[in-house]
Amino acid sequence: MRWRSVEPLPARLLRAALQSQNFGTLCAPAEEGIGEAQAALHAASALRGWLADGLFGAWRTP
Repeated sequence: MRWRSVEPLPARLLRAALQSQNFGTLCAPAEEGIGEAQAALHAASALRGWLADGLFGAWRTP
């Protein structure tokens, strides 16, 4: 088992991703935290990192 601490904004993004939200909805917490101009880039970077870390390796959609 691995764990790491997560800052508040990435934690909100991760919660949205784990609730199977679409990308636009996933960007909403980022817009609140860093502004609309950087929200999509920040959300995409977070997703890329989680995929690279294997966080969603066993993820199954309903």
